[in-house]
Amino acid sequence: MRIITRAEWGARPPRSRFLIKTPTPKLYLHHAAGAITPGDDKASVLDYSRIRSIQNYHMDSKGWSDIAYSYLMDPDGFVFEGRGAGVAGGHTAGQNTVSHAICIMGHYDIQPVDPDLVNRLVEFIVYGFLHKWWPIDLTGGHRDAPGASTSCPGKNLYALIPKINQMTGATYMAGWKKPGDPVVDKSDIKEVHRWQGNRILNNQDIDYDENDPKLLDERHLLIEARIISEFMKSI
Repeated sequence: MRIITRAEWGARPPRSRFLIKTPTPKLYLHHAAGAITPGDDKASVLDYSRIRSIQNYHMDSKGWSDIAYSYLMDPDGFVFEGRGAGVAGGHTAGQNTVSHAICIMGHYDIQPVDPDLVNRLVEFIVYGFLHKWWPIDLTGGHRDAPGASTSCPGKNLYALIPKINQMTGATYMAGWKKPGDPVVDKSDIKEVHRWQGNRILNNQDIDYDENDPKLLDERHLLIEARIISEFMKSI
């Protein structure tokens, strides 16, 4: 998984930014409400143009400081940096300082959800959780926010939120939660990684600095393929 940065997709500078405390206690799921079907499994010039169009609409028509969402994902599962982690959004009224939001490109009241998109969304949620950006579970869809009056993120995507939360939890726990395993403090991310790592790595490999983003990325890449595969085989 690779996050396509603001510089890569050609974002305009924000008019202002307000930093928020991470990890946020909430994570909301949105859709862009414009039908887009999966393409050729590549992030294309057209994808970049769509993200820029959303930013232009939010800044020029809505008068907001920037694109509203924390991150966006296209139907092929490519992640685009919106406002990014630790920055207040414009996505969920009344919740923007206590949550992040992932917006899925497409209109999920009228189009189905590709299974590969679900898998990549699960991967990205776990990735953000490991980076201490947000919780392991989606809080809900935009429609679940207090005071919201919207069908977002569309009936087809909304119906999958329980499954997505099951998959994120199982993906995170897979690889160490097995009969006979010792009790591990789940709040201690390094200790959980140690038990995950013991199944596929040696002790030298798992002696890492959890505060080093590069090493955390490497750890994630080492375990993600195995644990996702193991979970998918079990369902």
